[in-house]
Amino acid sequence: MNSQNLFTELAGRVRRGEPGAAGHFRREILPQLENMVRWDIRGRSPGPWHDAIRREMQRALSRSHPAADEESLTGVVAQRLCDRMIDNLQAQGRKLYPLPPAAAMQTIAC
Repeated sequence: MNSQNLFTELAGRVRRGEPGAAGHFRREILPQLENMVRWDIRGRSPGPWHDAIRREMQRALSRSHPAADEESLTGVVAQRLCDRMIDNLQAQGRKLYPLPPAAAMQTIAC
């Protein structure tokens, strides 16, 4: 299976709320995000993620030491982008696959 199909499959599993899917998605996509962030930081061919990467970089730098080294900044930014992706997929899933009222009450009661 190529990586595009894998990410599409994992995104669907995260949306459906399958146990362990978010962790699997994170393990697969985080190295790709780190590479994208690294390339963007170094000024090499900023792509469609450039604005999101720059926004996360500004947030990270405003909350930490401004002289953070490139590798730690890369990790923090990639992690934040990954978190946002998972949050968005889960939010989409809640809209697409809402819990029936009885299941929602059981979840709240736990």
